Amino acid sequence: MLVDKSRKGHPIREDLSFENWFRPRPMASYTMHFDLSEVKDPTACALAHWCHQSQRVYLDFALEIQPTPGNPVRLKSMENLVLALLDRGFDIRQVTMDLWGSAALRQTLESRGIVAMQYSVDRTTEAHETLHHAIHTGLLSFYPYEPLLVCLDDLYWSKGGRKIDHRPGGKKDVADAAAGAVLWALKLEGFKEVPDIEVLSLERTPSDDEDLTNDDLLELRPIPKTSRKPGENPEGDEYYVEGDDMDEVDTLDEDDDGLAY
Repeated sequence: MLVDKSRKGHPIREDLSFENWFRPRPMASYTMHFDLSEVKDPTACALAHWCHQSQRVYLDFALEIQPTPGNPVRLKSMENLVLALLDRGFDIRQVTMDLWGSAALRQTLESRGIVAMQYSVDRTTEAHETLHHAIHTGLLSFYPYEPLLVCLDDLYWSKGGRKIDHRPGGKKDVADAAAGAVLWALKLEGFKEVPDIEVLSLERTPSDDEDLTNDDLLELRPIPKTSRKPGENPEGDEYYVEGDDMDEVDTLDEDDDGLAY
């Protein structure tokens, strides 16, 4: 119900080429986030940017790539996707990715002059809380991409509210990619996150070269969490993490801000 009905739809074809209408917005700065995998879980990535005209963050695309037997997802194809976007004129300011298998891709992108850093949406809840907030306040423009909607529907609070995970048999790869891209697109434009177990606040600080009045500034109210008690789930069983996700919750430090640079 909250998708942007003015959007044209998914811009990437099955061969990872782009639809002809998919072009960058003038003067926009883009961020990408990868949730990497190889042989078991899907690999996912997303592209996002802030639009000064509409004062909204745009999820330009979210993408799920399923590995098949004997045909794992190649990191080279992810590198080629970034380079294809650059060739198309997208001003990609930053690429982030989770822990699994990311060193080689980061080094390759950095060698081409792209800011690439390690960031896991599993270390804190800030990325998913920001995505939730952006969706339900209308701040986010996104189109109805089925793998994203499925992943969003599979999410739940676990570990007493310290982690956002997927239900047993579910997945969250595309949601992770979207959350990472949206979070950093907002950070790139001067928004400051205040992640908290009970509420999320977003406040935008304009850059020095912006001529914005108080009416132009976007002020977002904190959102309350679900009334469900921390750690409670519909089935009453403890959920778990499996697959290529290397960020097991038992290794998390509550004081760790999740940044690895």
